[in-house]
Amino acid sequence: MDNPAIEKLAAEEKGDPFQVLIATLLSAQTKDAVTLEASTRLFRRARTPQTLSRLSIATLERLIYPVSFYRNKARHVKEASRQILSRFGGTVPTTMSDLLTLPGVGRKTANLTLIVAYQSASNICV
Repeated sequence: MDNPAIEKLAAEEKGDPFQVLIATLLSAQTKDAVTLEASTRLFRRARTPQTLSRLSIATLERLIYPVSFYRNKARHVKEASRQILSRFGGTVPTTMSDLLTLPGVGRKTANLTLIVAYQSASNICV
């Protein structure tokens, strides 16, 4: 894996699947340093799907700015959090097919989440 921001967050948070997923969503087309700063800011305020889903879109935008496409990502993060609660009982899905149903999650984000959060040896992230 070659994503220092995600690696650092995963090490600090002991690979918390929710935080790995959200940080990976934020990292798309964003420099690692910006991802790390934005993720740290966000997780100081909301560390779980429950707390994150209660934040307003405007608050999320402020917390994650200046990640690329921060407005879209704020909506995706909020809706993904809501769906993790309503569809998966508050637990980040452990399968590619389920992860791909979450807003903003593509194959790379799903693979990285499975590799880092669930130590999946069968996934490859390119």
